Amino acid sequence: MHEFDEFIEKHENPKHKKRFWEIVRWIDEKHPQLKREIKWNEPVYTDHGTFILSLNIRKNHLSICPENKTIQIFEEELKKREYGYGMMIVKIKWTQDVPYDLIEKMIEFNIEEKNHAGFWRKNN
Repeated sequence: MHEFDEFIEKHENPKHKKRFWEIVRWIDEKHPQLKREIKWNEPVYTDHGTFILSLNIRKNHLSICPENKTIQIFEEELKKREYGYGMMIVKIKWTQDVPYDLIEKMIEFNIEEKNHAGFWRKNN
């Protein structure tokens, strides 16, 4: 059983499950060094004990949560592409395409900028 199996079993919508697993497989392929964990009852990716991002399934969207500073850095791009966002969260509606290139930039930013400096970013 994989780290995220128990989380996904709680969700009933097969289309939501499918999209979740597509994103997880993509992250795993692009960043095999990242560790899968469950924290706060949601899937989390860490790098040497440093939070990189979390994922969650909601009724109207899939959440990508990379920390507030990361949201601020990519805010203009999120606006331009019309993705919902807030403090520490990007909302990808089920009707929207997954912005893999933007997720990649967020992951890379968190890995490089945080540089294993603790679980959370200081002065987030």
